[in-house]
Amino acid sequence: MRVLDLQAIRADGTKVNGNVFWDDQATSVPENQFSLRLDYRVTDDVGIWGAAYHSTGYGPVDADGGMAERDGFTRLDLGVGWKATYQLGVRFRVENLLDERDFGQTVKGVSVNDEGKLGWVFWIGTDYTF
Repeated sequence: MRVLDLQAIRADGTKVNGNVFWDDQATSVPENQFSLRLDYRVTDDVGIWGAAYHSTGYGPVDADGGMAERDGFTRLDLGVGWKATYQLGVRFRVENLLDERDFGQTVKGVSVNDEGKLGWVFWIGTDYTF
C-alpha cells in the first residue's frame, strides 16, 4: 500500500523511481518508510515514550545518472520524563536501541563511512520553568 504513488521520468524517457524532483534538484527517498511513536503517562509526574523508524533500501540516482543502492534500516528509541517539582523536569532518552549503525549509508552491503557509525546515543536534559 502506498499513500502517494509517484513516478519520475527523465526527458530521455527513463524512469527514476525513488527520487523526488524539484526543478533540476533530486532528493532520494526510500520506496517504503514509516515511523511510529507511542506515549504513555505512568503517573501525573512520569511519562515514557517509544519511537520506531523503518526504511526499505533505495537506489539514489546521482546528478550524472549513476546509482548506488542503499540498504534499509530499522531504528528504535525510548525515553522517559519526570516532573521532579512544579518547576523542574528531567528527561532521559536512548536512541538507536537496536544498534543500527548505517542508517541507509550501506551501499550494496559495504558501509560508506566506517568512522561515522552512530551506535547508541544517550541524552539527558532538564526543563526549568521560571
